[in-house]
Amino acid sequence: MHLTLENASWREAGIAIRNIAEDKVEYCRRFGIEIEPGDWPVRGALPARIIADRGEFENYEPENFIVRTGVTIENTAPYRGDMKGNVEKRFDMVHSVLRDIVPGMVNATHSEKGDSDARREAKLTLKELTSAVLRAVIYLNNNNFLAGYHPNLDMIKAGIDAVPKDIWNWALETGRSELRAADVEMLRMAVLKTGNATSTKDGISFMKMLFISDAHIKGRLWENLAAGSVKLSYDHKETNKIWLHQPDGSYEECRLSPAHKAFANMTFKEADALSKRVAEAGRANSAAGSYAWYLTQKGIQETREEAIESTGGKLSPQSLRDTDKARRKEMAVNLQAERSLYDHKAK
Repeated sequence: MHLTLENASWREAGIAIRNIAEDKVEYCRRFGIEIEPGDWPVRGALPARIIADRGEFENYEPENFIVRTGVTIENTAPYRGDMKGNVEKRFDMVHSVLRDIVPGMVNATHSEKGDSDARREAKLTLKELTSAVLRAVIYLNNNNFLAGYHPNLDMIKAGIDAVPKDIWNWALETGRSELRAADVEMLRMAVLKTGNATSTKDGISFMKMLFISDAHIKGRLWENLAAGSVKLSYDHKETNKIWLHQPDGSYEECRLSPAHKAFANMTFKEADALSKRVAEAGRANSAAGSYAWYLTQKGIQETREEAIESTGGKLSPQSLRDTDKARRKEMAVNLQAERSLYDHKAK
């Protein structure tokens, strides 16, 4: 389960998928709820198939997730919530528990003229709302009798009530589930995006940023890496770290280099936009610098021409022999000018 204010996306769906395998006792404790393992006996597993609408999987290529988990991804047609009716019905059941308790809940599918705006009554933070939804889910899993559910003969003989938790436990005990074993860490990597980067002696270069790891600092990471393209996984909403794919199937965590700390705590999209602005500023400064260089050279050239004109060309051999004398004379003139300047300021 995952409540968020973000728009529907694979990243948000991935967090919900990862939650399937999480220890629910620990998960509920994060929201101030204490339960027993048997109250929500779902952990360390994934379903054989995941059905989603286009919002979650739009513009996403789930090959990495499919390869690592073996789960089949199925997409429904746009605007066809009826094609995943069981899911929509479960949402309605949760709403029915919360509707008259949680402030700000909308009680009707449409509003009449003069009705108050329920959104103005909202009081709960996202964490508080998540806690309320969790309590509703735990109640429904353990106590909701599924009216209209048709148990098979084996369930009837075993005396299994049409309650979600009892049906779940019976299916596991009799080997009738299609669940696949999964751990949270594996899922965390499986739902990330993948990309290609360049390995260098200074680190991993990815999207114009440099990433390094503890192994790199100790000089060990690059012993097994040839210079060139490498594969990695990354969270497109966080530039602080990436995960380099290792030959043995493991991952090496690489952190954003201090040299690129200006790009920390951003999405990769934001970092790319900032990088482009920096490049544009560099081009503008380069153009300004070129013009300044032209003016500098022009001024020096004018001074040179004036000097040549005043001296009448090249120095004669006699002039060269008188260089020291001329130098002392020039120094005396300059010293007198400096004294006059200081005397003027003192007055």
